[in-house]
Amino acid sequence: MTESTETNLKAPSNVEIVFRYLRAIFLKIKQITFELQSGHALLVELVYQSRLKSHSNPFASKYAKRYFSQSDEDGITIEILSRMSYLDDLTPTFFLEFGVGNGTENNTLVLLSSGQCGTWVGGQKLSIDFKSSERLHFIEKWVTLKNIIQIYQDSLNTWSIDQFDLISMDLDGNDFHFISSLLDHGCRPSVFICEYNAIFPPIVSWTQPYDPDHVWTKDQYFGVSLAKLNSLFSEHGYFLCACNPQTGSNAFFIQNSYRDLFPEVPNAIEDIYVTPFYNFDNTFSHHKSVKFINNLLNSSS
Repeated sequence: MTESTETNLKAPSNVEIVFRYLRAIFLKIKQITFELQSGHALLVELVYQSRLKSHSNPFASKYAKRYFSQSDEDGITIEILSRMSYLDDLTPTFFLEFGVGNGTENNTLVLLSSGQCGTWVGGQKLSIDFKSSERLHFIEKWVTLKNIIQIYQDSLNTWSIDQFDLISMDLDGNDFHFISSLLDHGCRPSVFICEYNAIFPPIVSWTQPYDPDHVWTKDQYFGVSLAKLNSLFSEHGYFLCACNPQTGSNAFFIQNSYRDLFPEVPNAIEDIYVTPFYNFDNTFSHHKSVKFINNLLNSSS
């Protein structure tokens, strides 16, 4: 074998050269993408910390935390119920949530993780194995004004209770009309978590007209302003306790009988309202796991 022939055998082929070149480009893109994502995450976290520091409601600023909720509602929920002695392990807390997605991220999953019981209602199938759980009942149904009271009453009967301790409503549209109907029919949870449309400042009273076929298209046309919700709940004996600082998506209303437990909460709606910051997309956590949620549902505590 000549020296020339041996050199040709060792030289990479054109395909190998192209492959190495493409691999180098891919690795570079992967590195740049990671750096961009990391930079975005840090930027969003800085914005969030700034929102916390500038917020006028010290209660929300101190206790807002994210565990299973879409943003930082969980910490507020836990502190509210803890002050009411609902999480003292003596008796279970019962919840009802309308609009739970596929079951891996919502406002009451944190309560399930702590051993509480409740009902989820939504038009989307769950990804989790809820049928094997003794602490979760799921109603897969499109909610309208014609069926919401029956859904509510059936949910009470499931747990043999007179009232839920906490209700969460996030159906991206007709929320005001559903809440109003529930309150008119004697629904009185100690805590009511409601989605509000933060595009409206707290001087504006607005609600989307009722439309049983409404499907949110991720635009500004949805739901109800905070002022409109505040007026409704005030008429039924509730006070506004907090809005979640991270996104300005959910408002927490509490029965007036518990007002003394929250002395640091301002009275003015302007000091509780939070401006919108919806596209935060900053989880700082691992991917959601259906296996993990199933384990939570079937554990005793």
